[in-house]
Amino acid sequence: MVLDIHNYPRRVSSVLDKIRKDEQISDSNKLLILKYHQHLEACGISAGRVMKYLYHLRSINNMMKMDFEKATRDDMEKLMQYLEKSNYKDNTKKDFKVVVKRFWQWMKDFPDKRYPPEVDFIGPHNARTMFYFHDSVNRRDNIEQVLNELKESSKNRN
Repeated sequence: MVLDIHNYPRRVSSVLDKIRKDEQISDSNKLLILKYHQHLEACGISAGRVMKYLYHLRSINNMMKMDFEKATRDDMEKLMQYLEKSNYKDNTKKDFKVVVKRFWQWMKDFPDKRYPPEVDFIGPHNARTMFYFHDSVNRRDNIEQVLNELKESSKNRN
């Protein structure tokens, strides 16, 4: 038996209660979030990850202030613009992007590895990919320098 020091089941239950009682969340969005919760659990997603998705969806609702199903690509671009300008840490922004893409993929019933047009523009969400696409690395003149530094660091480890 695995010891759950974070008590994720209780925390998931708590966030679900907050979502049900939150007057800022439309009935339509509440229903979608609750159905998505069922979907995540049916897929065997861990309670910790489910909790993170629910908290993020609640925050996304507060940022968008509209029914998710009515959101257009323009609305999603505004959401991403708001998120990018926010004070969230890069990993938190990445988490929001993952939640948005996966939730919209589920909501719009898109097959695996494809995303609906409203969210298909959202950039890489893999931490390693984000590192390689960072602005300083994107410039052609820095690519060779970064590669040389990686080679040197691997030589020093051996």
